[in-house]
Amino acid sequence: MFATVDNPSNAVEWAMAEMINQPEILKTTTKELDRVVGKERLIQECDMPHLNYIKACIQEAFRLHPIVPFNAPHMAMSAAIVAGYFIPKGSHVLLSRLGLGRNPKVWNKRSSLGQSGTLLVVSQKFPSQSRTYASFPSAQGGVAAWLQCLGLQ
Repeated sequence: MFATVDNPSNAVEWAMAEMINQPEILKTTTKELDRVVGKERLIQECDMPHLNYIKACIQEAFRLHPIVPFNAPHMAMSAAIVAGYFIPKGSHVLLSRLGLGRNPKVWNKRSSLGQSGTLLVVSQKFPSQSRTYASFPSAQGGVAAWLQCLGLQ
């Protein structure tokens, strides 16, 4: 059996493709870059705490186009019922990142960047210091919070 994962440069390409297909998001990110960085220099690491909209776009792109298809396997420490399914103690559980990131029961419009309603919420709700660039889950709301709670059960 062969396995493969996508590389980070492809994740950047997906994010750019999503933004190119939605000019209003590309325009907003460009304005944010011009406001924070300006046109006279390249972006630096110290600029990142001030680029909340762009960071939200990155997280949304990771949700829509995860780098790896499944989370690492987990083992149920005790029997549990999740979404009506019985999971016996000792079961190995695999979570599909693509399936979770595009679940219509969780995400209103999951087909494109920014239309799920999470882009602006993430950008405004969480200060930049609390967010990381985990491709999914980031343990902050939505499915991620549900998964975190699931892991604690």
